[in-house]
Amino acid sequence: YEIEILGECSVPMFGWARRGFEVRLGWMHHGWTCGEDCFSYAYNGVNGFYVHENEEYELDGGDACWSVGDVVGCLLDLDGREIRFSVNGAYDGFASDSISVDSSYIPALSMAAGVVDVNYGERDLKFLPEGYAPVAECLDRPYRLSDVELNERGRRAKELEKILANPDPSGALYVLSLLDKLDEAAR
Repeated sequence: YEIEILGECSVPMFGWARRGFEVRLGWMHHGWTCGEDCFSYAYNGVNGFYVHENEEYELDGGDACWSVGDVVGCLLDLDGREIRFSVNGAYDGFASDSISVDSSYIPALSMAAGVVDVNYGERDLKFLPEGYAPVAECLDRPYRLSDVELNERGRRAKELEKILANPDPSGALYVLSLLDKLDEAAR
């Protein structure tokens, strides 16, 4: 997905999170944001650091800070088991590699203030990573889901929530493995 910076952002942290990620805010905390735990990965636009498990990884050379008008790309490659970030289509070569693939990932954005435009692929990406085809080409059909497909996915998500709420985790893991097999077959 891509994020275009439309206005000055305060403490922007954009990236990915997986099951277990929890934003913690309160008077006793300064706040946990994306990248500050073991369940999330982020790119910090203020100082240009990658953040994971509250560890900052400084980029080699160049100015990686964002400014108004920049487009930040957040790439998740489950096949390659890596997360990469770009600014205006330029990848710096750093990757969070060997990421866990034991659960699904969701886009995660944290910032104290600011204005951004987030594109999850509902329209063409401004900067498509080299070697990656647009989603619509991968599916051999239009990217947008019909209302029937959206309703079906919503129904299946509610069923999955009930199963995951079950105190017996073996049942939930079994269902997740079946869903993974269905997703793989669909590809």
